Amino acid sequence: MIDGRTSDLIELFKNRTSTNIRKHLSNYALTNRQRVEYIITDMNAKYSTPLRQMFPNAKIIIYCCHIIQLAMKSYPTYMNHYSTDH
Repeated sequence: MIDGRTSDLIELFKNRTSTNIRKHLSNYALTNRQRVEYIITDMNAKYSTPLRQMFPNAKIIIYCCHIIQLAMKSYPTYMNHYSTDH
């Protein structure tokens, strides 16, 4: 986790399963978690559910580099399909 205002590292998750993320984040008081406005994350599906549960008022934002990376990985497949069909 990184502080969004200062970019300081808060801590690293040692284990990224949904259960462990939820367990770890429950160490923070609910009142503090409710004040979080934004969470920026990668596209790992393991993060979505626990983040929404633990930070009920936060907007979940996918880090743009991960979206670009996914698009670049899928581009050759799309082009191969498109060029062979037309």
